[in-house]
Amino acid sequence: MVPPIKRILILLAPVVLALSLATPAHAASNTFTQNVKRAFAVAAPGYKLRRATSQTAGSELDPAQGSRGDVVAFYLGKKVLGVTREVGAFRDAVTTARAERTLVSAVSLRRPGAGTRPAVVTSTATAGSSGLTVLSWSERPGVNYEVVSRDAMDGAGLVKIAQALPADGSTVSATARALIARAKPAVYPKLDLLTPKPGGPGFKPGGVVQLGATNYYVDGAGATTDDLDNEATLCAGCAWSNGNYAGMWQIILYADGYLNWSLIDCAFGAQTAASTKSWQWAKGLTSDGIVGPNSRATASSKLTGNIYVSYWGTYDMPTFTRDPNNYRYSYKNVELSYDFRAGRIPIC
Repeated sequence: MVPPIKRILILLAPVVLALSLATPAHAASNTFTQNVKRAFAVAAPGYKLRRATSQTAGSELDPAQGSRGDVVAFYLGKKVLGVTREVGAFRDAVTTARAERTLVSAVSLRRPGAGTRPAVVTSTATAGSSGLTVLSWSERPGVNYEVVSRDAMDGAGLVKIAQALPADGSTVSATARALIARAKPAVYPKLDLLTPKPGGPGFKPGGVVQLGATNYYVDGAGATTDDLDNEATLCAGCAWSNGNYAGMWQIILYADGYLNWSLIDCAFGAQTAASTKSWQWAKGLTSDGIVGPNSRATASSKLTGNIYVSYWGTYDMPTFTRDPNNYRYSYKNVELSYDFRAGRIPIC
């Protein structure tokens, strides 16, 4: 006769086996990271993994539709390479890249096990910034990829990385595919324009939004490459020297190696001003410690993404999110504001 405790273990064995074989919620991101690491070992040896993040939010075409964003960044000194993936109700990656950035070349990208995909190499370079070089394509509707370089590789090098990545089996819902098929090309103004305040009369989700200084939030719509351009000037003693927007700037300084993480306090004081001067000097800008239009434009040129917005710093790569309902910026699920009314960034 089998002892009672042994009978229980025998009965539970199939359940334990089923649980051990189930896919954890984060497994897709882990698999993505491992696939990217293997591709880099082939196409970009020497680069070391620095950051891998996975986040969920709403989708570009319908905030009610869930989406996922994965970002993996590799470093070799101050040279940065990485791969991003957005899965959900998003417009075609090639169309979006052409609208947001300067076209460098069109590419017919051969993907192993997935056939040939149209792709583009684009640049965020401006008169005062080397910017980023980006290869963009859609693996299938709703599965968008970018390979990003900051001072590391040209388009040909990015294509080699893309060709070393395995085919992606991610899929999106039928509803998301229908939204993508019906979507019209986005209209991106050079700068986000003044429109009714989010949530106020006349506001339409997905439209351009107010400047942050008029509604107390860091905002963006359309291309990410001008989102910081629209915000207010920061400096020690300025009107907006204390708040989560100041914290966002400190995170950017940290990402480029000019401010210790322990000094991020969402207050633009003397130390932040000194770090800003050093950052400006390295970028060839007027080194005055004031985050004016040129400094913000230079920082904007290092941003990529749609709902999941990454700053490709030379030391680290923080990822923010833009709420698809109102395009307000958030960090660690806290909306970024000019004061503390929306709650402080967790580290402040």
